[in-house]
Amino acid sequence: MKVSVIGATGAVGRTILKELESRTEVSADQLSLFASARSAGVELDFRGQKIKVQIYDLGEVAKTQVCLMSAGSGFSKQYAEQIAAKGVWVVDNSSAWRRDDRYPLVVPEVNGAVLKSFAQPTIIANPNCSTIQMIPPLADLESAFGLERVSVATYQSVSGAGQEKIDTLAKEVRAEAPYDSLGEHSLAFNVIPAIDTLDEQGHCYEEVKMVVETRKILKLPTLDIRASVARVPVFYGHSENLFVDLKKSVSLIELEEVLQGSSHYCYKRTKDYDWLPTPRRVQHQGGILVSRARLGWGESTSKTVQFWVVADNLRKGAATNAVQVLQLLANVGSNLG
Repeated sequence: MKVSVIGATGAVGRTILKELESRTEVSADQLSLFASARSAGVELDFRGQKIKVQIYDLGEVAKTQVCLMSAGSGFSKQYAEQIAAKGVWVVDNSSAWRRDDRYPLVVPEVNGAVLKSFAQPTIIANPNCSTIQMIPPLADLESAFGLERVSVATYQSVSGAGQEKIDTLAKEVRAEAPYDSLGEHSLAFNVIPAIDTLDEQGHCYEEVKMVVETRKILKLPTLDIRASVARVPVFYGHSENLFVDLKKSVSLIELEEVLQGSSHYCYKRTKDYDWLPTPRRVQHQGGILVSRARLGWGESTSKTVQFWVVADNLRKGAATNAVQVLQLLANVGSNLG
């Protein structure tokens, strides 16, 4: 398989290389790496060899079969459709195409079958990292009980904002004296109660993405979703606290039977405080951990359930999901050229 990675030197791009390298079932016999001019000539390690990063060139990318793109929405809007028109499948990690009905928004274990309907190469959008990790358990609950409303509060690591913010948090922690500068919050020892720009109704863009993308993936266009997001001083891994209203009352046993029965995430009921899943437990891993499923205090059955979800946002929230899409393209018999 001939694979190209655009944005190879960024936080997600480097993680994509690690995912490709660790997955022996994914064939990447020829790998081409692209980035901006400032990264041209940098050599990155891959399976025992060094590959030189090139400046983006449409003709060179067109020689590959699948392009894993993580270069920002501006770049994607300008070039992704050109690449797909050359007969290359584009798996895009930006927000550029997620709300475009022409292109699939894919979490492979939930709606990967949608790719079977595309006979020709197209753009495949990777959902937002905070959306990806809650979709598999929500899909299981929808299938088993039906969903009425989803309320989610997220606690998102700084790596979701890129390598620059990772470096900034590290510097602030070492200095032990972070401060809020004009127009920009400190990251260390702080919680920022919104991510990205705010609209006139007070919702931030990260919250809007979670609402719109979840409805699209689950094919529930009117699902009531309430999201509240925050940036926390954690390097890697997003955490989410979900409150879900179901269409029928369930017992805790019934709820846990559904969550434990999934092969798409790990659910474990525990009363051991020291085991509880945290971002540190999933750091650099591609899986999703679900825990703390419960009903309202003192209730034996309820339509409202709660649970906790954590995942590494650079892995399952970005790179792992993209590489799983790559693998799915090969497995479903799509024409990779």
